Amino acid sequence: MVFLVLICLLQDIKTFVEMEFYATEREQFLKQYIDLDGGIPSHDTIGRAMGMINPSV
Repeated sequence: MVFLVLICLLQDIKTFVEMEFYATEREQFLKQYIDLDGGIPSHDTIGRAMGMINPSV
């Protein structure tokens, strides 16, 4: 998930909805680097995962 967000931020994609769209459009590319057996994460899932990261660590 962090890899997806990092790739998106490097391309100036900033919202979780846009990240989900990007992942859907670039699924074959992303599968070379990350496991997507569960499918593309929804924007809600991306947001929840990023919300769990403790920025003070």
